[in-house]
Amino acid sequence: MLIIFLAGAGGGKQAHAATDPNPASVSPQLLKGEIIMLSEEVCVVKDATGKTMMFKINKETKIGKSVKEGQIVEVSASADGVALSIK
Repeated sequence: MLIIFLAGAGGGKQAHAATDPNPASVSPQLLKGEIIMLSEEVCVVKDATGKTMMFKINKETKIGKSVKEGQIVEVSASADGVALSIK
C-alpha cells in the first residue's frame, strides 16, 4: 500500500508539468527571411543562412497588405507551424 501511495504522489506531478495544456504558455516562433513561395494555404520563407521553413496559413493568419514573393518579411508562427502573422 505504501508503494502505491509513493508512486501516485510523485508520478502525477511530473506528468502534469511535462504536458502543459495551455497553448498560451508557449511563445511563438519568429523568423525573418525572404518569401520563396506564397499561396492561400502556405508560405515558404528562406532565412539568412539559407534554411527554408514552410508555414501553414489559415483564416486567422494576419498578412500585411504589401506582402509578396521575393520580399523580406518577419513571420510569427505557432509551435505547430501555423503562421500567426506575416509582415
